[in-house]
Order: sequence, then C-alpha cells, then structure tokens
Amino acid sequence: MQPIVFNKRTSWTQGTIGCEWDLIDKTKSTESDPIHAYNVNATTTYNINLKAKIAGGYLDSSTKQITINEGPKTCDFQAKPDYSFGFYGMKFEPMNASGVTGAQAII
Repeated sequence: MQPIVFNKRTSWTQGTIGCEWDLIDKTKSTESDPIHAYNVNATTTYNINLKAKIAGGYLDSSTKQITINEGPKTCDFQAKPDYSFGFYGMKFEPMNASGVTGAQAII
C-alpha cells in the first residue's frame, strides 16, 4: 500500500489559500499537500474534491478522479512429505488466508 501525495498546484501572491480535501474514505485534510494511503482489495476509482478558499471569501472547488489499483494476489503453501517423488520428496499445495488447501481462484 503506497501513499499518494496530493498537490494543490495553486498559488496566490496576495496571501494564503486555505484547503479542504475530501479524500473520500471518511478522510478529510486541511493540509496544502496531504499524503494518504488507500487500503483496497480491488481496483477502485474515487472522486477527490478540493475546496480552496482565499482570505476575503472567494471559494472554488475542483474534483479529479483517481484510480487505486489492487495489490498482487498471493497465497501460502502447505508442505507435506511425499515419498512418491523420492526419499526427500515434498508435496506443496496452495492455501488461502482461511487455511483451505487446493486450487485457488485468481492466484
């Protein structure tokens, strides 16, 4: 899970710009360039919203779409001695996170 750095890329020579980021997954930030990591089990698309306010009352917002790709699928193996393959033979079977052995989908 790699964190994402969001960049405001806006400047105003006459003062500061206040930011309010809505990073969707119940996360909000008032930092100028927040860093956030998404924990996803499948590729997911989010609409990220930035509201920028300049001292004096001017408010604007922008929404951009980002796609977070799922991480690679992995599995564990259960190893058992299997002498049909030789004196030091081993049999390996894939095992999912629940401890079920055998063929696993999408691995």
